[in-house]
Amino acid sequence: MREVIAASITILGLSLLIITGAGELTGALTQTYALTLNDVIRDFFNVHAVSFPQGECTQIPIGLYNNIAYRPISVTEDFTTTGEQERSSTTMYGFEEDTVGALELVKGKRSIPGKEDGYISIVSERPVRIPKLTRVGYIEMTLFGEIGDLFYVTKGSLRTPVLLCEFEKTGDGSSCKCTIRKTYDYGAGKVGVRYSEPERP
Repeated sequence: MREVIAASITILGLSLLIITGAGELTGALTQTYALTLNDVIRDFFNVHAVSFPQGECTQIPIGLYNNIAYRPISVTEDFTTTGEQERSSTTMYGFEEDTVGALELVKGKRSIPGKEDGYISIVSERPVRIPKLTRVGYIEMTLFGEIGDLFYVTKGSLRTPVLLCEFEKTGDGSSCKCTIRKTYDYGAGKVGVRYSEPERP
C-alpha cells in the first residue's frame, strides 16, 4: 500500500494544503490506496499512462485493459532487472477473488523486434469449479509501444476463451482483425498454475 499524507496549514491568513509521501508530518490525515498493475507499468516505463490508438478497433482492448490494470492487487511477486536502456520485469500477481496472473514488461530496442521499444504482456485467469470439472476463464493481452511521456501503444493482440483480436495504429486511427471461436477454449491455465480436478464421488 502506498501512503499519501495531507495536512492543512495557515500562513499569513492563507490556508494551504500540503501533500507529501515522505511521512514526516504527524497528526495529519492519512489516506492509502492499493497498488494496481497500471502502477507497476507506469513505474517500470517511467510514463504517466498507457495510451491506446483511437477508433472503434481499440474499444475492446481499452475496456479489457482498464478492467484488469486498475483493480487492486492483493499479492505480488516480481523479478526485475536493473538496466537503464534494456530491462525486463516479471510480476506474478493475485486479486482477492481467486484471480491470478502474470505481467511481463520489456524495455529496449535491442530486446524487442521492430521499431517499438516497449512491450507489455498481461495474462489474467480465474478457475470456475463446477461438479466433476474445473474450467479456467482467462484474458491474454500483448501490447507493443513507443515510450515517451506516455506508453504509446502501436499494436497489440488479445485472446479470451471466445475472442481472438489483433489491432494496430494506422495514421490517426486503428485497424483490427477479430475472430470468434466456434469452440470455446476453457482449457488449462495460462500462467503456469495447475488446478486440481475435484475428486469424483
